[in-house]
Amino acid sequence: MSKTRILAGVAVLAAVVLLAAAVARGPQAAASGEGGQPERLIRVTGTGKVSVVPDMAVVNLAVEATGRTAGEAQDRASRAMDAVLRAVKGLGVAEKDVQTSRIGLYPLYEESKPEREPGPPRVVGFRAENGVRVVVRDLARVGAVVDAAVSAGANRVEGVLFQLSDPGPWWDRALELAVVDARRQAELAARAAGVEVRGVRSITVLGGSPAPVVRSAQVYAAAGSVPVEPGVLELTASVEVVFEF
Repeated sequence: MSKTRILAGVAVLAAVVLLAAAVARGPQAAASGEGGQPERLIRVTGTGKVSVVPDMAVVNLAVEATGRTAGEAQDRASRAMDAVLRAVKGLGVAEKDVQTSRIGLYPLYEESKPEREPGPPRVVGFRAENGVRVVVRDLARVGAVVDAAVSAGANRVEGVLFQLSDPGPWWDRALELAVVDARRQAELAARAAGVEVRGVRSITVLGGSPAPVVRSAQVYAAAGSVPVEPGVLELTASVEVVFEF
């Protein structure tokens, strides 16, 4: 057999082997191509809001007193706070709803010092602070509680926060509305694109919380009746939902 015929036979055999390999790979390549198709998904963020009237208030009160010594200042502040607590509890505030929030004692320095006197400023007295957090569960009594506390000796009203004693049911409703809003957006987008929402791939709760309503912040030594309006709290929930179409 000539060398030319041998080379031709080898070439034919090689072509057959390559063709067989290509045929064997064909179905796998097709499957890979089908699996590589982009997923048909719509991703939206839904928001739900609920407005509700608060049912409790947190009143932050404080007493400031000064004295020539630390003991004198602290004693004056303590006696004033005792009177404040008696007045507040006398209006029906429960013992469990009254909590000390802070106690502080600070030196007072002379305003100016003669140039001939070296060294740091001289301490001329002390200022004592005593703060208390009062939960008022009858909103009709908030103004009366503030009035009574100020009359008894509280010289700082550091804010009134209106809150919900149990925000759980309202949060649940806001979350439901967030999911409804997400579906509404997805169906609107699908309809505009000429397709139909077929199912939910995933739901992620993004969070949310009621925003406290603050009134009467930093009122110093108020006099007379304090008008108090609780307003409304707005609870907001957000979700991210992935829909299939």
